[in-house]
Amino acid sequence: MSRIVALFRPAARSLAPTAMGRRTVLALASLTSALALAACGSPSTDQATEPTTTHSAPTTGAVQPSRSAAPSATRSAAPSATRAAGAAATPGAAACPVRAEDLVSALKTGSGDLYTRAGRPAAVEAVVCVGDFSVARTVSDGTTQPSRVLFHHVDGTWRPISLGSAHYCTAEVPADIAAQLPGCA
Repeated sequence: MSRIVALFRPAARSLAPTAMGRRTVLALASLTSALALAACGSPSTDQATEPTTTHSAPTTGAVQPSRSAAPSATRSAAPSATRAAGAAATPGAAACPVRAEDLVSALKTGSGDLYTRAGRPAAVEAVVCVGDFSVARTVSDGTTQPSRVLFHHVDGTWRPISLGSAHYCTAEVPADIAAQLPGCA
């Protein structure tokens, strides 16, 4: 029996806490606590909580972006005031601002499989509209990751043309407009 105890004595000594082991454990616990507190106290950067801003393009000069951060899954019967004032149905007229509902409808009815590849989103948010192009982020349903969809306004209709999380802009987007769309430049 004493032989068995003697065999396990060195192993028992290696498990005993040392000053260095205690310091390491204490340092790791402190670091973990500090990181947890920092994460709890940091402000959210979710774009959905930012105020909605809309900029209309001036009659002369550079094209200004139009932003809408509010997600929407329903379609209203009356057009919004900014939509009625900003988008005429005449050829060559600026298509901005655009409502999130209009982009969701265009995505659902667009040709190709972009709606399916985007995870069949019920809504989009963070709409940025510049000239005849618009980018919107899909609202995640918890089973798919959000992605950005690039739309082009052609012949009075919004058409989805590309999908991705970055570098999804096509060659048809002019450089000055692409520079103002998130993920395009």
